[in-house]
Amino acid sequence: MKSKPYKLGKRTFRYDYDSCIVELISKASDEDLQMEADWKAKHKSSLFNIDDMGYMVLNGVGLRKENWDNKGIRDEYLSEWNSELDEEAAYLRAEAKAEFGF
Repeated sequence: MKSKPYKLGKRTFRYDYDSCIVELISKASDEDLQMEADWKAKHKSSLFNIDDMGYMVLNGVGLRKENWDNKGIRDEYLSEWNSELDEEAAYLRAEAKAEFGF
């Protein structure tokens, strides 16, 4: 069982109660859905693992159920993860700019 999508900052998350994993999710675009359908037709497997609600799991980290269910702890945890993702993205942008000039 998974929680409803939960938006914090510019990212969306949900909790998988069966595996105790917080998932960073994104709504699949029309292009993603088409690529998924083409891939499945050719390879008989999933490319993006798009669920029935149209979400793709981009990343995941473990978190105890009690911590997800406590909104204060959940928001603190997700805020920290958001900060780490922003920091990583800034580093990758700077690296690409230095290497490729953009």
